[in-house]
Amino acid sequence: MDRRTWEAASAGDIWVEGSWQRRAVEEQLIPPLLFAAMREARPLPVGAPATAATYLAERKTLLERRLAEVAANAAADKLQDVRVQGGELKITQLKAATPEQAEELADRLYAMLPNVRITALWPTPPISGLRGRRVRGR
Repeated sequence: MDRRTWEAASAGDIWVEGSWQRRAVEEQLIPPLLFAAMREARPLPVGAPATAATYLAERKTLLERRLAEVAANAAADKLQDVRVQGGELKITQLKAATPEQAEELADRLYAMLPNVRITALWPTPPISGLRGRRVRGR
């Protein structure tokens, strides 16, 4: 096999007839006649509703239920870090999740980095105003 053919085969542009790894999408689907028979027999052996309308109706019902739960919890002031006061939603600001020891270690490591001229990293046009400036690589 020449290199060009090998590259096309490994990229998935072509496949070997009957190969499990490189099968056409149509070969991976249930044949239409078999699918119709399975649909008639009910239920389909898949973890999803048989039609998009059924799926969307189920998701709408779930969404409405969850929104009702959130509304009830908000009215009872039971939402964690969230308050509804005077028609305004107030969310408590998140605290930093990085441990203090990690911040200290990062500062020590960054202090070990040498000062580097930006122009040493990549060429900068004179119009940028950065020529000759020093920066710390953080």
